[in-house]
Amino acid sequence: MALDMVAVLRRLGVSIDTNSPPLTAPGVISWFGRLIDVTPEQSNLGMKEGMELWGTGQGFASLDIAGVESWFFDAPRGNHLLIAERKISFDVQNTPSREGRNLVIWTLKDIAAFIGHAVIDGRLQILEEKT
Repeated sequence: MALDMVAVLRRLGVSIDTNSPPLTAPGVISWFGRLIDVTPEQSNLGMKEGMELWGTGQGFASLDIAGVESWFFDAPRGNHLLIAERKISFDVQNTPSREGRNLVIWTLKDIAAFIGHAVIDGRLQILEEKT
């Protein structure tokens, strides 16, 4: 069963607007929504108001630089957060760039740390409270 990343992020207090998706070609990378009402804590993690949120979904094939470059060519201007739920075959420090576009890639480790900190901080409960 696939993980619903939008539901997980919302459970962690991330506000996501899923209306008015940008026009992009279908592919491995799909649009999740647009970040709204970004908190200072979320901002410290690289999230920005109005940032487009994208994901790769889970899969056995890794995400390669050619796939990212192809998608990023058509991505609209602005800030983009790409959550890679699959292995990445390139160094994320070498992500492609385009004028007027800023790309942040979260790897599996980044999203695991985000979720893990929410558990440790008590913002996300994974165990039922004993009565």
